[in-house]
Amino acid sequence: MRPGAAKELESSLREWQSDLRSRKYQIASEKARGWGVAIRDSLYLVGQQLKILKRNQQPTIVQTQPRYYSEDRATRAPAQPSGDILYLLLCHNAGVGAEIVKLRQPDVCDIDTDQRFFHCLREEYDRLRKRWLSSTSIWTLQSIKFARFGLFSDNVVDIRKLDEVPPKGRDHEYRFDHPNPPDLEPPLGPKLLMHSFKHPECTGTGKRCLRMIPRRLNKRLSLVPDDSDIVGWGLQFVEGWSKKRLVYTSGFLCGLGSLLVLVLMSVLGKNIQNAAAIASFILAFVAAGIATLQVAMYMT
Repeated sequence: MRPGAAKELESSLREWQSDLRSRKYQIASEKARGWGVAIRDSLYLVGQQLKILKRNQQPTIVQTQPRYYSEDRATRAPAQPSGDILYLLLCHNAGVGAEIVKLRQPDVCDIDTDQRFFHCLREEYDRLRKRWLSSTSIWTLQSIKFARFGLFSDNVVDIRKLDEVPPKGRDHEYRFDHPNPPDLEPPLGPKLLMHSFKHPECTGTGKRCLRMIPRRLNKRLSLVPDDSDIVGWGLQFVEGWSKKRLVYTSGFLCGLGSLLVLVLMSVLGKNIQNAAAIASFILAFVAAGIATLQVAMYMT
């Protein structure tokens, strides 16, 4: 054996291993860059498709003047033959996740059909919560209910009782057709109100629902100097955290985190098998957690 042959062989093997590790690192880096480009392009295409769908499916909003509450704004001319000025009393959370409930009193003088009323109702909610925010936020509108409430300063209200309408003794203050039979409260169920709110085009041009919505006559509800109890009736936007969107968001974030772990471990750790094993464990753990939460939500 030639002297120094063993050292040359050892040196050749080390160079070969070093070249092999370099090629593996280069291949992993190219794959990671390819995955990043593919994910970026996929997200871009999904965003473009969502924009197209939003433009195609955007509901037609009734073109009216702004209804934002303002004391110095002139009220529109009423569409009713009687000439009464009507105001809709809407209770809503002061903000996303807020516990304080406030009052909003848009005039609905020119609303004379169910379809226009629910378009107006949706327009008012969009003013409170921007359309893009309400469609993506986990704080969502849960239901719409009739409510009796007390009014305090700064338009803060105290919800006294849900599913209640003005009594007959308040006919001089509210335009409202009492339910028949009289003990039918609320006159419209929350599921029907939510369906009409989401799909106002399905309500038609009649007035069956509109007649059962209490609307205040001639003046907005306001405080009086003698500090007496001010009670009003109207509708409440009942909001809360969406469990379904919370679960979906958690699953999406965990899936994205698993993919990020896979990419980083394969690039930095130079071991794709271990990275895939860790990412698979995270996905399996999250899937089991989401399934358990879904079952717990619907168990009685």
